[in-house]
Amino acid sequence: MNTELPNIILVSDTVFDANGVSRFIHDMAKFSPSLGSRFTVITSSPLVAYGESGNIHNVRSLLNVRMPFYKEQYLTLLPPFFTILKMVRETRPDVIHISTPGPLGFCALLIAKFLHIKVVGTYHTDFPGYMYENTHRAFMLAGTRKYMRFFYQKLDKVFARSHQNLQILETEIHIEPARLAEIRAGTDIAAFSPHFRSQAVWAPYGIEEDAVKLLYVGRLSVEKNFTFLLDLFLRYRTNCDKEVVLIALGEGELLKEKEALAERGVFLLGRKTGEELSRLYASSDLFVFPSVTETLGQAVMEAAASGLSAVVSDQGGVTQTVEDDVNGYCIDVNDKLRWLEKIDELVCDETLRKTMGQAGRVKMEERSIESSCEQFLQQHRF
Repeated sequence: MNTELPNIILVSDTVFDANGVSRFIHDMAKFSPSLGSRFTVITSSPLVAYGESGNIHNVRSLLNVRMPFYKEQYLTLLPPFFTILKMVRETRPDVIHISTPGPLGFCALLIAKFLHIKVVGTYHTDFPGYMYENTHRAFMLAGTRKYMRFFYQKLDKVFARSHQNLQILETEIHIEPARLAEIRAGTDIAAFSPHFRSQAVWAPYGIEEDAVKLLYVGRLSVEKNFTFLLDLFLRYRTNCDKEVVLIALGEGELLKEKEALAERGVFLLGRKTGEELSRLYASSDLFVFPSVTETLGQAVMEAAASGLSAVVSDQGGVTQTVEDDVNGYCIDVNDKLRWLEKIDELVCDETLRKTMGQAGRVKMEERSIESSCEQFLQQHRF
């Protein structure tokens, strides 16, 4: 055990939500104590159903609202400043790490400056790209980018989870390279593994065991490009001789159409966690993920660890997990014909599909969450 690792407080709006950032934070909170670091997570979320656990603390907010274009996640508008200040004073951290740059993150920034504590943060989400994908308004892109510069330029160090986001931070957010650091990509390869594969998982959902199962995990939303995938799949299924289904795990407005879509081979199963999520990953046949705004793509790593080949966008951090023509294909979302061709290739060629899936698993075995966590903690030394 390394007793010299720093005492860290991480502050984030998204801790109990179904997304990659939340799973990353839970992984860090889970593994850091065994590595010798005091690691405390503070959030302020109305999602009390998921409660607190160990070193994760949920403090009552004065006002929460649903995020624009992402109604499943809450944004803390009026964080409890003095409650958090008291917790920070009692914990006496060496570093405060801000995971989300909203009002809660700004509250943590003010506290860090007031108490003269080193403050760092992670650029998890390309918010300017996120806002533009949802509004297609140039002023929203420019305004969000301006705020990102205002916020992140005040931090002592800024982390990113992919090469692409390091480039964004340097060229668009104007953070000098000396203050940038990359978090080594990693996922829990024990929790996501081919060992969880079981065709019995499909019967409760009314999904045929013999169908080729395309899997998507993420929000059913515009910025994740899910409507692109839905339209593409329905077009493909109409002309495919094989029985093929699309299974989507996640939250979003489209859930209200789940019954109608099920009749067309699209099964919207909602949010899944724990071992059920692991079984659904490993028991699927092919992962499909067309998002162009991913900083890393936690779900893509979990799919690869589960032994799935993948067809993904050629933009963003997902290309660090999917190596084109090795464990899947990275394709421009404007090239619908190539998407259809490669999906069809993997649907029809079971041997290729499994070979690529095995290659993905081997790739992820070199990216354990334990090694990622240790590097993450070491990078908080000043």
